[in-house]
Amino acid sequence: MSKICYVTMKNKQEMVIENNKLITEYFTNREKSFSVDTIIKGKIQSLAPSLNAVFVNIGDEKTGYLPVKEKKYRIGDELIVQIKKERVDEKGATLSDIIYLAGQYAVVGKGKGPCGVSSKITDVDIRNELKQLADEYTRDEYFIVIRTNALHASKEDIKNDILQLFNQFDHIIDQFHNVSTGYTLYQADNYLMKMLKKYLDLGLDTLITDDIDLYNHYYKIIKDKENIKLYTKEYNLFDYYNITPQLNTISFKKIWLKSGGYLLISYTEAMTVIDVNSGKNTNTQEAYDTFLQTNIEAAIESARQIRLRNIGGIIIIDFIKSENKSIQKACMKNFKAVMDNDKVQLTIGGFTKLGIFEVIRQKSGRAQ
Repeated sequence: MSKICYVTMKNKQEMVIENNKLITEYFTNREKSFSVDTIIKGKIQSLAPSLNAVFVNIGDEKTGYLPVKEKKYRIGDELIVQIKKERVDEKGATLSDIIYLAGQYAVVGKGKGPCGVSSKITDVDIRNELKQLADEYTRDEYFIVIRTNALHASKEDIKNDILQLFNQFDHIIDQFHNVSTGYTLYQADNYLMKMLKKYLDLGLDTLITDDIDLYNHYYKIIKDKENIKLYTKEYNLFDYYNITPQLNTISFKKIWLKSGGYLLISYTEAMTVIDVNSGKNTNTQEAYDTFLQTNIEAAIESARQIRLRNIGGIIIIDFIKSENKSIQKACMKNFKAVMDNDKVQLTIGGFTKLGIFEVIRQKSGRAQ
């Protein structure tokens, strides 16, 4: 299903991905040194065999933490590392020695890993064709993963994307031999560009932006020019498309539903709790239908708020009368439908014996 991506550069850089007039993603672009996916020349500073890890000097005041499954490094070894998690307070950045570069249609990795195709491409014949393409262009010690966006791209476009990524790797390795410890070998895209690469399907989706540079960048690579639009009105883009009022709900603890019910979202140190209440929807004449309607709306809105706020960790949702199996089934179906396009790793535990719905969503580094 196609989406509309709205990007505004006024005041601060923001992106919304809207699907059927329902906002499902919101990002504020942040520039950070030592940000996720940045590639750096590091030097092993100390070994921690009990932790199956080594500590790496990456030019930051805090050493980076590199998990290792086997003993292969010595103190003083120089290596290429990529930041997987940014530094938090006194805890240094988490690193990886398996390096990835992401393009529009493919990801090229250096290290141990199989060539593959996005699991969201389900057609067997297309998967085999794309897997063959990945195998054809891979090199020793590298692997290629074909992204979902490749589904609507030509073989030539995918090939060019892969070759460009290999060129970037060649440049990184050339630099590595001529620079000092802590040197940034590759600066990952700013957060906005990274999210556009991740979420924008150039074959299907429409991008609307008020930034001329971003417009020109994508105008060159989007084949269907109807899918890229430059917004030139004097009104704020988000105001014009009625997005701002929806974004404002991110800070609200109480979220009203169309049925008259509402959600209460509470954050604790251990978990996030979403409590579903019937509120104004107190029609007792048809109690089952009332509860079902409120719970379905709550399932959809809970999933939307989880993505909007980038809520990670343990999440529990207390639906109304959720011990009812048919209500549970409806809640699960509607929650999963909204979360299907979520790019963050998600584990749905389902309903407990007490009727509480449990979810664990990976923390992706963006503040909620």
